[in-house]
Amino acid sequence: MQECRDFFDSPLSNKEEHPMSGEYPYGYSGLQGEIAGGSYEYGAADQKESFAVCLGPEEGADARMPTPRWPSEPAHFKASVTAYYREMETLARVLLRIFALALELPEDYFNPFEDKHWSALRCLNYPHSDKPFAPGQMRIAAHTDYGTLTILRADNTPGGLQLQMKDGSWRDVFIPPECFTINLGDLMQRWTNDLWKSTVHRVVPPPVTMVRVVERQRKWLEVGRPRVRARAPVCDTAAPANTRGHAGAASIKRALALVELRV
Repeated sequence: MQECRDFFDSPLSNKEEHPMSGEYPYGYSGLQGEIAGGSYEYGAADQKESFAVCLGPEEGADARMPTPRWPSEPAHFKASVTAYYREMETLARVLLRIFALALELPEDYFNPFEDKHWSALRCLNYPHSDKPFAPGQMRIAAHTDYGTLTILRADNTPGGLQLQMKDGSWRDVFIPPECFTINLGDLMQRWTNDLWKSTVHRVVPPPVTMVRVVERQRKWLEVGRPRVRARAPVCDTAAPANTRGHAGAASIKRALALVELRV
């Protein structure tokens, strides 16, 4: 999305017009402004910058949702990001129907839980740096997503997304052109009583021998903050005995699906 590229290329004063804060957990976050998962185990913050926005459904949005804050430039940023958000919102609902069928539930099972979603869209940028990364430092540190699902659109470039396998090893994710990568989050793992797993992933630095003038990746949309009232009923019988009745699973009131757009 060119508007996201233009935003990240704009002056810092424009990008910092609406910074991410405790009072407003969206907006702009600069380089080393975050550490994924809230962990400082790597000793250095993530080498990325981001802009996030939460719009909610077009009708019947939760009254507690903060009013979206948009940068002054680029001129068409708001319209383009909003249009993309709505398309990903539709895709997320299709995916939830597929999830329901895969869990042997009615296709519309998740519909009542996402009518007041708090889905977030995040545009991420990984600028080129001549400085070497600190030992163990990542573009995004290892973490799991906390929501229902993540829809990721990204460039298939060196220094990209990796998934952690069951044996603890890491595997590069190949992203075909014009395709999305779908990731499960913590809420879906809890919702299915650990039958489905939330994927541990990270974004690694580019190879040290690689010279790039500009490095950009990924557009993400965190879509679908459904209201969760109960576990999917299939999971009480399908999940391992020691995970049935996941603590707190029936008490969650909202969940978040993430759409990330890396540009």
